Amino acid sequence: MSWFRGRRAPVVAAGGLYLLLAMGGFWHAWTGGISTTMPCGCFDPAQSSWFLSWVPFAITHGHNPFLTSFLDVPNGANLMDNASMPLIGLLAWPVTALAGPVASWNVVATLAFAASAFAAFCVLRRWVRWWPAAFAGGLAYGFGPYMATQGANHLNLSFAVFPPLALWLGDALFVHQRKNPWLWGAGAGLVALAQLLISTEILLTTAMMAAVGLVLVAAARWRTLAGDIARRWRWASRALAGAVAVFGAGGAYPLWIALAGPQQLAGHETNNPGFLSANLLGFVLPSSNQLLTVHATRTLVDPHFVGGFVNENTTYVGIPLLLAAAAAAIFVWRHSILGRAAAGVAVVAAVLSLGPDLLVGRQRVTGAILPYALIERLPLGSNIIPARFSLYVDLCIAVLLALAMDKARTRLGARRPTRATLAKRAIPAAPGTFDRVPVRRSRAMLASIIPVALCAAVLVPDIPNWPVVMQDAAIPAYFTGPDVQQVPPAAIVDIYPYPHVTHAQAMLWQAAAGMRFKMLGGFILEPGSHGVASEYPPGRDVTETWFGVAYWIRGPLAIGTGAVSGMRAELRSKGVSTVIVAPVGKDPGGARALVRAALGQPPLHQGGVAVWYHVRQDLARLARARPTRRPPAGPSAGPSAGTTAQRPGAAQVPGAAQVP
Repeated sequence: MSWFRGRRAPVVAAGGLYLLLAMGGFWHAWTGGISTTMPCGCFDPAQSSWFLSWVPFAITHGHNPFLTSFLDVPNGANLMDNASMPLIGLLAWPVTALAGPVASWNVVATLAFAASAFAAFCVLRRWVRWWPAAFAGGLAYGFGPYMATQGANHLNLSFAVFPPLALWLGDALFVHQRKNPWLWGAGAGLVALAQLLISTEILLTTAMMAAVGLVLVAAARWRTLAGDIARRWRWASRALAGAVAVFGAGGAYPLWIALAGPQQLAGHETNNPGFLSANLLGFVLPSSNQLLTVHATRTLVDPHFVGGFVNENTTYVGIPLLLAAAAAAIFVWRHSILGRAAAGVAVVAAVLSLGPDLLVGRQRVTGAILPYALIERLPLGSNIIPARFSLYVDLCIAVLLALAMDKARTRLGARRPTRATLAKRAIPAAPGTFDRVPVRRSRAMLASIIPVALCAAVLVPDIPNWPVVMQDAAIPAYFTGPDVQQVPPAAIVDIYPYPHVTHAQAMLWQAAAGMRFKMLGGFILEPGSHGVASEYPPGRDVTETWFGVAYWIRGPLAIGTGAVSGMRAELRSKGVSTVIVAPVGKDPGGARALVRAALGQPPLHQGGVAVWYHVRQDLARLARARPTRRPPAGPSAGPSAGTTAQRPGAAQVPGAAQVP
């Protein structure tokens, strides 16, 4: 760590500035209530909040942190095959315990930006002497389009400290090779293990990009390496052995859970390459994720790039930055092997982000075969979403900018004149005077101002559309107050809205209640057909179907005898003891009416929700009750059994009959 000694002030200043910028991105959360405000109390933020809360609960209550039975009862879920980030949950434990899951999400989201940028800054200081150049590189990486887009949604993907550290470790293990190889290998194993417990996807893609970089470095230095291969291989093999030993000791069990454990998944349902691949024009056209954009580019980019998911459109670089990166690569090409490798890796990552087929604007180029088509056939390759390779494009551009800025400042401010030039200036040719010549203060200032100004100019188009839009998490008071204690510990609860990918509020509510209960459903990847991961596994439950109708379709809900009997059977078979209906969605009244018809009892209204506590007793009472035979329906008796009640605005569901 010699690069750190004597340079503490710039390091502290850089870390502080990164943290302030990150807090500015989430300004509305830090000023509007860190424990109650987040981008959305649903979708991915709700899911991530649940993951952050699960690890402390699992450890303190003797559960497996990599598996859970508190979601999707009775199957449970394999959390290592989901975005569970157990290490982040462990580190955020104090915040979660003191301020709740929403505050934990906000703190982790803020630190993800600052930590990723700071890691890049510290690593770049190994190659650049001028700290503003390293700061600019950290800024381009930690606050680039990839981070700014993923940071508001996917915490496991935005906490990207590992890729810069992998760059540093690759240089130490395969290029410089100094000191004890076993210690370096152990350090590399620990870093890889930490990344495994944050995001297996980033671990896999970083390893791939590191291999590409090492090949490029070896190709650039093959003449100097030719006579030293044996010694270097001995050193590297010892380091790799140490890394494998440490990584294997700590990661064997989590890897087994992910690859062969209960509810193991064969692949990601969301990984449809044609759906989540980058568009070639996405590198130059700003979307709504950028602050400086126009309606014409937004309407072209947002609905037609990466399947219309704006949250996955992370590939924007911009024409100014693209030209600057190309110029920087040319500028440092001759004297920096790192610069050459960074330029090559950036090109490879950009091509991989395009997926298996080339999409240009709204046109798909037929017959074009891209390298990703080979990667998705590799083991675990189908788990990689192509558009997310843009992370390494941003990192490589950050490296090129830092190297170019440092070299430009050196050339502009520290020129070495010849003897003839010194003679003309009447400077005595004493020993040592040809090594350093005093430079005018104005020239030194220009040598610093020009690179900074040029870098700022090319980074302006990449400014994210910040601050992130925040809203109240809307957690009903029931889940944070004493009323939820009436639910027996670890009891099975059925909640409306039924937790799913499009409405995961109940996961946040469960986390806010301290994991008091288990529940049906969940926004998780589950084994679908042939074990392939799916957010929509086959065999949807009756409750899930009808609660979904109530959530999305404005009522009144046409409650049928089939729905009532099906819900009763499902509540009984899954051992549900409590049903909770929250006032959200299009027709919460219809959901309440359905549950009331199924249980034959009105709810209690507590903390802003409707609750039925004695579900098993109610079902047992209904089962003991003597069934009554309904008289046949006459011409004017209303809808017959097996038909849908015809009411204005009623949700029409075939095969459903109105319950009187």
